[in-house]
Amino acid sequence: MAGIVDAALLAPAAVALTMQFGITNYVNFAFGSFLTLSAFLFYELDTAFGFNLWQAGLIAAALNAIAMLAIGAVVYGPFYSRRPQLLYMLVLTFVVSLMMDSAIAAIWSGRSAYQLNYPNGYETPFTLGPIFVSPLDASYVVISILILGATYLFLRFTRVGKVMRAVSDDRSLALVCGLPIQRTTNVTWLVTGFLGGIAGDILALHSHGFDTGLGAGFIYLVFAVVVFGGIGRTYGAVVGAIVLGLVFQLSSLVVDSSLTPAAVFAVLVVVMMIRPNGIFGTTGRATFVAS
Repeated sequence: MAGIVDAALLAPAAVALTMQFGITNYVNFAFGSFLTLSAFLFYELDTAFGFNLWQAGLIAAALNAIAMLAIGAVVYGPFYSRRPQLLYMLVLTFVVSLMMDSAIAAIWSGRSAYQLNYPNGYETPFTLGPIFVSPLDASYVVISILILGATYLFLRFTRVGKVMRAVSDDRSLALVCGLPIQRTTNVTWLVTGFLGGIAGDILALHSHGFDTGLGAGFIYLVFAVVVFGGIGRTYGAVVGAIVLGLVFQLSSLVVDSSLTPAAVFAVLVVVMMIRPNGIFGTTGRATFVAS
């Protein structure tokens, strides 16, 4: 069950990150900083403003989405129109990450660990067949399934979602067809910012005490999941989260728990040797093209 819980932690963040690349073609190194931002917004809404966990989590994710849109529209978009080369955008997202981490540290560096207000009985396990699971762990899985299901329905059945998929498949063709590229990019920032916010909320709950390095310590696993499943493939991100989540837990039966991240990357290296573009391949948009 622990592997499924890890998959539930990884999947929303991995889907958000791979959607960003597939539609905007940005490898966003600042994504981990947004996970941290959402966690601290969640904390403030829960402890300082008196919202319950559900309300605080949703509001924090929404605020995170707005922050992601602001950075995407005000910083990434104008810079991309002038310098669409891959290297420049990689450096820019890295600089944004450093700036956000510094700002978060300046605001919330007063404690070694921040903890949310957990409900009574959240750690009391119950049986699910042969499995013992706590209500909190079960909630991670349920939330992840619901948010990923909603994302699938949005991409599959709404007009905006169909445009997003068209832009991801072939941005140049979408531009020629007159599809609203800029509007679609802005919607992508909002959707992925909300998904990243939910991921940050779940990560904050799961950590039982977190600090300003929360996202930085988690993002490398998210990138591993995205690469494993195929960059730009949302379903690949889900499969990658499940596989690597199970590997992360099962490897602790063979090696010391401190070496489990190495086991995850060992599996990733093997997959890359066999399938360099990931299990489901990439979207084929590995370089920036000025539009």
